[in-house]
Amino acid sequence: MGIVMAVIMLLGVLVLVNARWKHKSISIVLLLGGLWNTFWYGLRHINSFWGNSAIITGILMVLAALHLLGILKLVKGGNKFYAICLFAGFLLYSITIIQLNLGYPILK
Repeated sequence: MGIVMAVIMLLGVLVLVNARWKHKSISIVLLLGGLWNTFWYGLRHINSFWGNSAIITGILMVLAALHLLGILKLVKGGNKFYAICLFAGFLLYSITIIQLNLGYPILK
């Protein structure tokens, strides 16, 4: 499921950076992914690396989706802020998944 979350975060970055990509459906997918990441996975695995990552990235995904939908504007210049945050989450998930597939440990 980490791959799915990484793809959703990357879609969120693309929507936040490119005005032509702004579709309500992508924002709703970002919102649903963030809710699932936070409440279903993150809270069930709160004592693990992936659980903490899921809570943090899930909250950022929800806030970015609400920003894109025009429901909540917390940060001035929010597109850039949320794009950077989601890209950082995407990198975290992507690099960690690659490390796991190559047999490296996540934490030392």
